[in-house]
This record gives sequence, structure tokens and C-alpha cells, in this order.
Amino acid sequence: MAVTRHFNLSKPKPSTSEWLVEIDLTSWLGTEEIDSVVYTAINKSDGSDATAVVLDQANCTNTTTKIYPFVQGGVDKATYVVTCVVTTNGVPPSIESFYLEFDINDDIPGVADLSLDVTIGGVDSTSYCTLTEAETYHRQHLHTENWDGASNDDKMAALLWSRRLLDEQMIWAGSITTTTQALSWPRSGVYTPDNISILSTEIPNFLKNAQAEYAAWLIASDRTSEPGTMGFKEIGLGRGEIKLVIDKYDQKPLMPSIVWQMIKFYGRKSTSQARFLIKV
Repeated sequence: MAVTRHFNLSKPKPSTSEWLVEIDLTSWLGTEEIDSVVYTAINKSDGSDATAVVLDQANCTNTTTKIYPFVQGGVDKATYVVTCVVTTNGVPPSIESFYLEFDINDDIPGVADLSLDVTIGGVDSTSYCTLTEAETYHRQHLHTENWDGASNDDKMAALLWSRRLLDEQMIWAGSITTTTQALSWPRSGVYTPDNISILSTEIPNFLKNAQAEYAAWLIASDRTSEPGTMGFKEIGLGRGEIKLVIDKYDQKPLMPSIVWQMIKFYGRKSTSQARFLIKV
């Protein structure tokens, strides 16, 4: 059976996007496994080396059966070819090159402008973690089908959304570092459960991980839409009494419990229970 060795991305990549591409080599490997991979890239128009331009080498990874070139940057309207030289653990080892071709296009409406500004304490910052950091977080977990199946644009949108929801729903411990920072972190006067001070010049890993976890949860389903009956804990009529009890905690939760467990030591939820009893 012929094995495909040349792959094309199904759509152009905006120069501002970072994409982790998965290529499954199971059919080529047979009984062997991947031992090592070398990633390089060229500009297709002139053959010039573009490895440093479009490849994030630190995040190009592989498993025993799959390779993951991580493409970034690029020049608008250019076409690039990534070469993945795979060596197996066979005796003798098999060596084969696989090629990934993609175009850069910044004219896609609404996409090229979607990016994550993770400047610590920046006046225009929009996110605590990068797409790369979110990918790394999810690579260390099972049951990531919803995250893995999403496009990079959807992943970035989910990260932007989850960051906003985190800050809207939490009253964080400590205080903001500057009055000009766009986001709630970095902060001063915050300590870990081991009483270690969190630097006011950094974004702690627990917050980046919580944002990544929250983003995957948002991709799975729109938890911000609620049925009209949510929140009505009790509606009654009897013995001369009309009773309407509204319980805010009966709402569909906007924060998954796993995210709350990750951040609960560092603040409190900004919501409070509302309960009303009306008698006639």
C-alpha cells in the first residue's frame, strides 16, 4: 500500500497564528516505532531556509507513531514546506522524509486579527497563557478529544473567553501590580499554599493551567447559555401562601469544578446566593 509522504494544510494559516499539526505515520511504520525526528523548513518560492521563521523547534514533538510539527509566523502570501526526517527504531533503522506544505494568508476576515497578547502587566494584554502553553498542558492529560479536534482559531477564541470568565468570576487575593495593566494578574501579596510568595512580575503556572482547562471545557459545549427555568429552586402555591425561591447556585455552573479546584486557594467567587420568599 502506498504511503502518503506529502501533506497540505486544508486552509491557509494567518501569520499571527500558531498551529500544532498532527501527522499519523502508523501505516508507514508497520511494527517499528519512531525513534527521532528532525524538522526543517524552506520558502517554496526560492528554496531559502525558513526553519527559524515558521517552526517552533522547542514545541515540535513526536510520539512513537505520530509527529507534531509546530508551525508559526511566516510572511503573508508565502508558501512554506516543512521537512520531517523520521528515523525508526528498526534494525537497521528506516529513514524517511515527510513533507508538510502550507500557505500564509492574512486576508482571511476576522482571523488574522485573532491573537493572544500575553505581555505580563501589559496595557493591551488579553491572555495569561499562550497557545503553545495550552497545547503543552493538554498533551499531559487524557480525554482531550474536544481540544484536539478544535481548530487553532477556535482554541485561541476559547482561551480569550476563558481568561475573561476567570477574571469576571473571581475576586483574586492580593492586589494588582500596576494601575495600567489590562488584566487582573500579575498581583502582589499573593502566596501559595506553602506560604511562598508569588512574584508580582510573573503569571503563575496554576493560572495558565486553569485557563487552558477552562478553554477546553468551553469548546466542549456552550455553558453560558441557560434554560429559562434555571435558578428557580421552588415555586409553590398552597395554604394561602405563594412562595417563589430563587437560588443563584441552582444556575448552570459557568466554572467547571476542576478549574475551581485549581484556583480556589487564590481568591473567592464573585457570585453570591440570592434567596427570596414572598408571602401573600
